[in-house]
Order: sequence, then C-alpha cells, then structure tokens
Amino acid sequence: MKAKRKLLGVLVALVLSAGVSVSVYAWARVKTSCGKEVNTVDQRAFDTYGEWMDYMGDLNEAYCGTRTGTMRYQEIR
Repeated sequence: MKAKRKLLGVLVALVLSAGVSVSVYAWARVKTSCGKEVNTVDQRAFDTYGEWMDYMGDLNEAYCGTRTGTMRYQEIR
C-alpha cells in the first residue's frame, strides 16, 4: 500500500513539473515559406537571437525543404 502511494506521489510530481515547464514559455504560430502553419515555442524560449533564427530555419527546412524564404511569426497569447 505504501509503495503504491509513493509511486502515485512521484507520478503526480512528474506531471505537475512537466506542466509547469511547458507553460513557462509563450507560444507562437509560424507560417513557413511554403504556407504551412506550425505552432511552436515563442522566441523567448531561446538564449540568443541566433539560436532562434537557426530554429526557424530548421522548421522551414523540415516543412518546406529549404532553410530560406519569408516566414511569418505571430505570438499566441
């Protein structure tokens, strides 16, 4: 019985900590250069502007096959 309560306590703590870590950052909607819309973390989730730009290039490459092109960015509140 004590082992079940302990396991349940650990699981609850993990779920709560995961929820807090996800909600720390704002969310954003990105429209890639080929027109696909992606919901992702806000720019503030990155330490530097360069890291964020690399991430944006990665998103565009994953969805459109190229790292270049015009992308639109909108913060979701």
